[in-house]
Amino acid sequence: MSFEQDYLSGCKKFEKSFHNFCEKIFPVLGKVTQCGIIEFDKNGYGSVVANRVDFAEAYLEKKTYKLNRAYTFSEQVDGQFITYCSRPLMRKIHSKTELFYEKEFDVGNGFYYIEKIDDGDAYRHYFFGSDDQEIYTHLVNNSARVKKFIKYIQDSDEDIFRYCKDSKFKFSGEFPDYFKESKKQIEDERRKKLIIFLKNTGKLDKYKNISKRELQCFELYNQGKSARETGEI
Repeated sequence: MSFEQDYLSGCKKFEKSFHNFCEKIFPVLGKVTQCGIIEFDKNGYGSVVANRVDFAEAYLEKKTYKLNRAYTFSEQVDGQFITYCSRPLMRKIHSKTELFYEKEFDVGNGFYYIEKIDDGDAYRHYFFGSDDQEIYTHLVNNSARVKKFIKYIQDSDEDIFRYCKDSKFKFSGEFPDYFKESKKQIEDERRKKLIIFLKNTGKLDKYKNISKRELQCFELYNQGKSARETGEI
């Protein structure tokens, strides 16, 4: 049985503690990514070996694991949908946030690391949800920090993991319908705001509306692009 299958089985049956799982998985960890832990084989292919709701959601190429909708929320960032911890879970974990060797960990959006670097107000920020190469390189080369954080939370805040463990997880490799619903809601909201703006500035008759396609073209135009140039036509 693979580590991934073993993990999913353990979650389903609630037979293993998170502590025992970490003890088993840490020796074989290859890399640490945004919002999750993955292992790379000799050919460079990765597979998700650990993905907890408190680390938000692990994305790896086209393979994505979704958690129960009740414990996640989605938002659009640079044209892509990102799933984070649910706000109730965020509040619970935030209430448990403490200093750890002068390092503060905040899991508000994915997994956010803040390091105090002097006695003043200087901090260094590392955001697991970012695609910034410098941040990514730092994270994948410093998995020990993530291990320490997990151990810290595990030792001092067992009720967080108990809360996660007792939650009913739903793992799926399929693209969930609620993402489509979220996308439609966001597009509708953007279109409404644009219509109000155009009408207020006299650029659109108050009795008229604009289509999804017109909204797309308008936004491309504002970026100095065309639908034909971007392949959106």
